[in-house]
Amino acid sequence: MDAKLFNLHRTRQVAGRLGLDESWMLRLAEELRTAEGRANYIREFTLFDPRPAKKPRDIISVRGDLRLAQRRLHQRLLSKAIEPTPYSHGGVRGRSIKTNAGQHARSRFVYLTDIANFYPSIHSSRINDFFGSNGCHPSVARLLTSLTTLDYHLALGLITSPILAEAIIKPVDRRIAVACDRLGLVYSRYVDDICISSKHSLQGSGIDATIRTILRQSGFKVRASKDRFIRVDEGCAITGIRIHRGRLSITPIYADELESDLGRALLFARGGTHTGLFFTKEQLWGRVQFVRWINPGRAKPLVRLFRQIPWRRYRVAASQSGLIAAKPVFGERDTASI
Repeated sequence: MDAKLFNLHRTRQVAGRLGLDESWMLRLAEELRTAEGRANYIREFTLFDPRPAKKPRDIISVRGDLRLAQRRLHQRLLSKAIEPTPYSHGGVRGRSIKTNAGQHARSRFVYLTDIANFYPSIHSSRINDFFGSNGCHPSVARLLTSLTTLDYHLALGLITSPILAEAIIKPVDRRIAVACDRLGLVYSRYVDDICISSKHSLQGSGIDATIRTILRQSGFKVRASKDRFIRVDEGCAITGIRIHRGRLSITPIYADELESDLGRALLFARGGTHTGLFFTKEQLWGRVQFVRWINPGRAKPLVRLFRQIPWRRYRVAASQSGLIAAKPVFGERDTASI
């Protein structure tokens, strides 16, 4: 990165760039250093997903002054200075899980893994060094680090975390890409999910050891339990999308589950007993639209089934039965004991 893109020598300059009051920003940063002050701006939750095999996740919700500061930092400073590599598809405008999977449509074999504890593994000292090495005075780097990290690391829920993570992992992307280019392999990354593909088998190629070495030397680790070597024609899914005969498609499991949920909704609306998780019309239509986005042909029978459901009767029956939509549940954590 060009240091001139930041070129911030005083906290007053930061305030001017963000359109905020300098004393307001300094006071906010000071409050965030204590548990009591932080509680005014951050609430911590555990997300419980009702779907099978989904593990609880710890997340945070940002509010008030910190939310404003985060938004300004992202829009007026970071997004203008940090450009993700061509290999990154997560949280990048114009890219998605679809473009990520599409990189590997012509391959026959894939190696999949992911980076363990991606955001938490990026310590605040690395963020401070990043700002300091890119044109920020130490006082400015400390201020920006205070406003973009939590508990000494990047955190899920801070809107600045994805773009700062991209800045930190950029050298890793380049090293992996160079290693893959030498072997004629295709590399892409969706946040913490890594995919490498080839027309030839990758098992025994050593690419997994190479990835682990590059990540370890850069302060990251792979989640070894997620390592997979798969043939594309065995129906592997890349960020939830299947490659079938060189084309992108939804996974059979996703299609089957959606079709079953629509079928149960139809029977329930016609007077039957509801079984399984209860989904609203909007939830089911969102899933149908996802299939349309990935694989329009596969969506046609699902759309027809969706339109057969008498939704008014469905809602009345759900209300009379006291059914509650199967949505993720947020449980607030007691941070006083943490």
